[in-house]
Amino acid sequence: MSGVSDVCTKRLFDKCNLEESYVNAVTSTIFDTVKIPMILKNDYYAIAACIRGCVEIDRTKVRMVRIHNTVDVYEIEISESMLEEANANPEIEVLGEPYELSFNEEGNLWSNQEN
Repeated sequence: MSGVSDVCTKRLFDKCNLEESYVNAVTSTIFDTVKIPMILKNDYYAIAACIRGCVEIDRTKVRMVRIHNTVDVYEIEISESMLEEANANPEIEVLGEPYELSFNEEGNLWSNQEN
């Protein structure tokens, strides 16, 4: 986990190895990388908090990007409010139609394979 995050889910936090982060920070002498973000119980609350935390935006046209794997960012999901820009960019190929985000009973996003 990195200190550059404002919000994370409890599920992600439970997977973190804090001791490893501390060793890296002490070695590099940069402690900002081990700050703990706000930890929320599921994806739904994490996304809602991030949207709520964005001031001066039109909340009816949220601009959001969902990246499933930060090592391989060739395929991402974007919110419908970004579709016009994506279609106008010759470097971007739109692969599907917009859909409503769906959450399981624990409040976590279904993967794109399950939609």
